[in-house]
Amino acid sequence: MNTGQKILLSFLAGISVGAVAGLLIAPDSGKETRKKIAKKAGDIKSTIGTQMTKLTDKVNELTKKNEANKTVEATKNA
Repeated sequence: MNTGQKILLSFLAGISVGAVAGLLIAPDSGKETRKKIAKKAGDIKSTIGTQMTKLTDKVNELTKKNEANKTVEATKNA
């Protein structure tokens, strides 16, 4: 995991913790607070899933480019 990925993951974790803490401190009933926490957790899960899909796609793209470059270099050297 590179530094950028670690920063993004830390940022998302911080947002999650802050959102949960804010909801727990809120004056809503326990039932309403749990609903809000569940909704936020779902939103965060969706966001992380989307970001992981984008990251995976980018890694696959870069891998393909790297393999293509290796093939070109091997062809040049042959």
